[in-house]
Amino acid sequence: MSGGGRRIADDELVSKLQSLLPAEYIKSLQREMDDLSDRLSVLMVTMDVNSPEAEIIRSLLGGSREEKVFFSSNI
Repeated sequence: MSGGGRRIADDELVSKLQSLLPAEYIKSLQREMDDLSDRLSVLMVTMDVNSPEAEIIRSLLGGSREEKVFFSSNI
């Protein structure tokens, strides 16, 4: 990774957050994340993969390999 930094693993991030934030707040954030994930999944299934909206979602998601595979498999 550029800049000499390392990417923090999801599990490590959750562990660090748990030590800093109240448990109920973390649970609330996890529920919100799950809801957003579900909504995004529905949106991705119903949209035209070549639309400007699909391009915006890809750019927001960082264009990871998983999203590229999803969109290319639905063309």
